[in-house]
Amino acid sequence: MASFSLLDLTPLRLPTVRDRAQLIEAVSKQVAWQQQTALHVRQQAKVRRPTRALVGAAQRSKTSTTSIKPSQPFVSLEYQVWAFQSSLQSKQKLSSPAEVIKLFQQDNVDGRLLILGESGAGKTQTLLALTSDLLKQCLHTIEPVPILLDLSSWQGDSLQDWCLDKLWELYRIPSNCAQYWLSNGELILLFDGYDNLATAQQRTCALALDSFLRGNIHQKAVLCCRRQVLERTGISFSQFNCGVNLVPLVAQQVKDYTVGMDQPDVWQGIKGSKVLQQLARLPLLLNFLIEFHADQSITNQSDLVQHYVTHQITRTPSPKPPYSPRETQRYLSWLAKHLTGRDRTFHIESLEPDALPESQRWQYRLLVGLILGAITGLFVHPMFGVAVALYTSQVDVEAFPKYRLSMASLNWATGLALFGRALIPGALLALVLGGIGGLGAGVFSLGGVGLTIGGLVGLMIGLLVGCLFELRSGLQGSIQMRHQPNQDIFHAVRNLFLVLLIAGVLLGLGMNLVAAAIGKPAADLVSAQALKSIVATGFAGVLWASYGIQHLVIRGLLSANNTLPLNLAHFLNFAADQLLIQKVGGGYRFIHEQVREQFLK
Repeated sequence: MASFSLLDLTPLRLPTVRDRAQLIEAVSKQVAWQQQTALHVRQQAKVRRPTRALVGAAQRSKTSTTSIKPSQPFVSLEYQVWAFQSSLQSKQKLSSPAEVIKLFQQDNVDGRLLILGESGAGKTQTLLALTSDLLKQCLHTIEPVPILLDLSSWQGDSLQDWCLDKLWELYRIPSNCAQYWLSNGELILLFDGYDNLATAQQRTCALALDSFLRGNIHQKAVLCCRRQVLERTGISFSQFNCGVNLVPLVAQQVKDYTVGMDQPDVWQGIKGSKVLQQLARLPLLLNFLIEFHADQSITNQSDLVQHYVTHQITRTPSPKPPYSPRETQRYLSWLAKHLTGRDRTFHIESLEPDALPESQRWQYRLLVGLILGAITGLFVHPMFGVAVALYTSQVDVEAFPKYRLSMASLNWATGLALFGRALIPGALLALVLGGIGGLGAGVFSLGGVGLTIGGLVGLMIGLLVGCLFELRSGLQGSIQMRHQPNQDIFHAVRNLFLVLLIAGVLLGLGMNLVAAAIGKPAADLVSAQALKSIVATGFAGVLWASYGIQHLVIRGLLSANNTLPLNLAHFLNFAADQLLIQKVGGGYRFIHEQVREQFLK
């Protein structure tokens, strides 16, 4: 039992029930955010509709009105089962995500399912619905926890390693927990974003995914993929046992949807155009049509998406909108390009020097060095400021994401727990160095002084080593989602200032102990100038280690060349009101990949 107790105090411990509960809560929030800010839900929120307008509902005869729930779709999607095994009915149809879950949990499917369909057919919304229902199941059972992962950012590395990194980046799951859960099949991996990969990457990713699943026989997984990708490339996904293909809408569903949205003119326009009739069979494009009255100039899907984007950019919700259509176009075009090859959810605090043009990166390093050098040089010494400037301008804090994100994830509970765990190596090292110092100084009859100084030095070094060891593998007990824009920057600065304050208190106590040991006032141990130098250096260190100064410089340079506004959160919230962006907790993503691609043209 003792060994297990000691192990529980290290980053090598096994995940706990509390870790699992935190994960379920984090994923639940992510799903709720994505569902509540989806385009069709934002549109439905504007309407109070008759209950009888629900497609496929049993209450069509009722005339009462009701508010639309965030996760309640107007259109009941249907799914055609794609059987990879003869034991499944290849012509079977499913009429709800609940039935898809039953298929997913069948023994002959064994928790490995493809969700197929055209772009805009509802694959992501189906995936979110599956995740939501699976989360409800694991609240009162020991079923695996569903996790949403976006393959858009996959760059060809080991899928196991990529999953571990993404679990940390998205949910702050420390490596010991993530590794254990993955190895024991205690997570259901729900992959989206596969269609965003280049064709060559799709083939490589399919091979990596098959290899990963073959080596993890208990791992359950769901993958969203366009059916045309399989038909065009011949990729088979041999480790998936079944698939469901989203069936396009029929005319009655389109009519019920538009009438239920109080848009009878839209239905008349669709009914009078063979092109629009075909386009409206996809839920996404039908939602686009709801936003504006399409004319006969629309000849294909690309035209429709372009009309939607143009309409949303140019519409003015107020007499004086904060951003002109030209600015909106420019900022979103930059963001669309920036997200290429990255996770589709953009976090403002994730901006790094590679967001700057090559020609500005030297300015970035120069400004970071000058700011931090000026802070220390002004209060310490000019030459010390030059040394700080040279060092800080060359060392990239963003190269150590786990340290930075761990500091951003600290709260009172996790901070006290971290301090308590770090006290173990601190106390051990204090005993060792204190003993050595006491023995060494005892020769000069200063054993007490040597014991005190050695013990304090050992304690400080041990605390530092203990904290760094845990932060390197991910902060224990901090599983969470980002709730607000810029959250990591603000929290990292705040937490590091608290650490600096605690370190100052400990240093002050240590100085008083040393002063008592040698019989002198504590004020005689350090001059006012030295104290000022320590404070200035600590202040600069907090701004540097928290990535606060670096982030501010990047934002300033991007704003200076009119690439992005300085108040980026304000603009992205405006774009979300224009139904071009959706806000997902502390992040933002384009309302659909087709909209992002339109801004790349």
